Amino acid sequence: FGESTYIQGVSILSGGEMITFNQGESILELKQDFRGFESQAGQKPVNAETVDWYFEQLSSVIGARVDGNEHRSATLLSGGVDSSTMQAGINSRPGVDFSFPSFSFVVDSPGFQFEVEYAKEASRLLGTDHNFLNVEPDKFPDWLVSSISILGMPVHFDAPPSYYAIAKHIQDTHPDIKYLFNGANADVLTGNTRSMALVQGDKFRAWPVWSLNLMAAVLKPISASKSNGARIAAETLTIVQDVNSIDNPFNRSSTCDWDLVMKCFSQEEVEQYFHSKREYLARYSSSNYLSEQRQLLSLLQDGMSTPSLERQLGLFCGREM
Repeated sequence: FGESTYIQGVSILSGGEMITFNQGESILELKQDFRGFESQAGQKPVNAETVDWYFEQLSSVIGARVDGNEHRSATLLSGGVDSSTMQAGINSRPGVDFSFPSFSFVVDSPGFQFEVEYAKEASRLLGTDHNFLNVEPDKFPDWLVSSISILGMPVHFDAPPSYYAIAKHIQDTHPDIKYLFNGANADVLTGNTRSMALVQGDKFRAWPVWSLNLMAAVLKPISASKSNGARIAAETLTIVQDVNSIDNPFNRSSTCDWDLVMKCFSQEEVEQYFHSKREYLARYSSSNYLSEQRQLLSLLQDGMSTPSLERQLGLFCGREM
């Protein structure tokens, strides 16, 4: 995070930063932050008008990439919310009148079968020419070693080597395809238990925690769901207020083994790291919304997040994600 990388003395640029070298001197500037995009006046409700607005924005962004490159593009379509929404945005572009190719990988495991069914269903509904790549056990070690070599650092779970395999497969079998659309990161906003807790905390962030606990107790015999919502909001706001808590969603990474961290680093070092994350967020954002702040941290500070690793592995294979 920040200046900390696997190589001593080597720093990484943060989101929106630009470094300029001149006569042996380097100048580091923050060229862009996200304050102009934040919804300080209140998050928009989900209705027909905001859905239309969203797809208009999505189609505009996609258009900047796909126009003129329609027959050189494909989608990494898992059938989840992110990739399916991306494909729907592509389909809404004028001129997309052919069967758009799509790709996903398959792990031979009973627990992965639902992903295969999602991809098949999404491909059928969205009209893509879908291609599955089998993640074979005898090939995976080579993909893993190649990924580590390309990235220059370890990978922390199994998806990046699988995405490398897809990019390499497309390079070998579909050399005309150069651009891969990959929907990612919406799970940080709405797709998991932690993000939903942040959304719930946002709804009640002006309420004292004691009043939410009282509401949870009063509503329990009347409405279990509303009581649970008030309880989650109270727990979330309490945790967020503890800036040094490992359970604070702005401190904790879902893929991190905190028992191992605490064996390797002192409490002071860990708290210094938490403080640097809050300082980093303050440089970019003045949002009051917990969910927006968490999404921004995920997009900007997590150099080991799946999307950033996938982009690097795709570029190595000559494919831009």
